[in-house]
Amino acid sequence: MYLKGQKPKYGGSFTTELDAAKRVNQICEEAQIAPKNPGIFGIPTEILHVHKRRKKPMLLSQYKGVHWHKQSKKWYAHLRLHTGKQKFGGTFKDELDAAKRVNQLCEEMKVPLQNHGISGLPTQQYHKREKTSQYKGVSFQKESRKWYAFIRSTAGKKTFCGSFNDELDAAKRVNQLCEEMKLPLRNHGILGLPVQQYHKREKTSQYKGVYYKTSTSEWCVCLHLNAGKKKYGGNFKNELDAAKRINKMCEALEIPPKNPGIETYMVPNEDDQDQTIAKGFEISKTNFMRTIAKKDFISKEYYFYDNFLK
Repeated sequence: MYLKGQKPKYGGSFTTELDAAKRVNQICEEAQIAPKNPGIFGIPTEILHVHKRRKKPMLLSQYKGVHWHKQSKKWYAHLRLHTGKQKFGGTFKDELDAAKRVNQLCEEMKVPLQNHGISGLPTQQYHKREKTSQYKGVSFQKESRKWYAFIRSTAGKKTFCGSFNDELDAAKRVNQLCEEMKLPLRNHGILGLPVQQYHKREKTSQYKGVYYKTSTSEWCVCLHLNAGKKKYGGNFKNELDAAKRINKMCEALEIPPKNPGIETYMVPNEDDQDQTIAKGFEISKTNFMRTIAKKDFISKEYYFYDNFLK
């Protein structure tokens, strides 16, 4: 039962439709309003079962075009046009600000106001939603600020087509890949090749805690701890060595290994933190041996000078 200005009241679930209708009329009597189903009397014959998911019903707005978003805990402003399309107006902490934003959208689109009796602009600045593409197979990535092109084959496998600065180039790349894979075009009416050369996505590791760094062409080790802390384990040329390093770090911290079934990686020196330090140790050892040999040569030279040349 949806009552204006109040939270929706859930009445339960029933095996028969008639019992559910009787329960609706029963709720109407409790709320002291006219019955929704006139001509039906009595109470449900079976015991009603309250659904676990509906014990905490979602908030219902008293304004048109405003609804509560449970995950973000904010009020969303939407305007539905005659064409069926929806225009997103932003998210707000205050319900009244969301209603004002809906009216503001109505004025911009030159349609009748949704919420009469409400005037003025929202006191809180609204937050825009992330970009959405008008083309199929194209999505916007917030982190890289680029348009990503994807294509899904008939088998359901998703293939990455590249990243672009321009949305249209991403759509052209999707069509280009459709032709290569002999699939129907995803975006009709778009012809030609992308103006910008697409960027291939970086390698992804099959092991946890391992990622590929393009600048150094190496596999990096990073262990995520509690409270958002990170512990780096060095860089490796081999992906498997990086996975072994992760397991060794887990063993040192006495936590379960991230990649079970892979033995820990052993470096020449137990105090070394990563393979790079181990290589530096070998280099330092070589330089040290060269220095000793040089000193030994110089001492012999002085001995020859003192005992023979004098």
